[in-house]
Amino acid sequence: METIQGGSAGEYDSSSLFRLGCERKNEMPGVDYKAVQSRVPMARVLQLLGFVASGATGEQVRGPCPVHCSQSPRSRSFSVHLARDVCRCFKCGFAGNQIQLWAALNKMTVYEAAVELCRQAGVEVPWIKRW
Repeated sequence: METIQGGSAGEYDSSSLFRLGCERKNEMPGVDYKAVQSRVPMARVLQLLGFVASGATGEQVRGPCPVHCSQSPRSRSFSVHLARDVCRCFKCGFAGNQIQLWAALNKMTVYEAAVELCRQAGVEVPWIKRW
């Protein structure tokens, strides 16, 4: 059983992620990813990551890529469009939204990343009860 560091929430194992949000055993919880994206904007994710932009133009910021760990602080290969909540690195090719960025940096699944990102940002996880 894999143990995941939960930051301020402590440790929890990957099987408990399945049970989070369930009131009965026969329910399968899901995460409303669109709601996570609207509740935790890309700017907040960058703040949690400690991202330091080397340049900004309007709603777009550029800086060193946190995915491939750019060494130069003046690097501008990583581009983030804050209004669209998307990012792209023109060196390593990573592209995605804030949940995918969090998942890539913390080596988690998207499901685990959405739950952890909500916890780190201090936002309630938007659970979907499927059946």
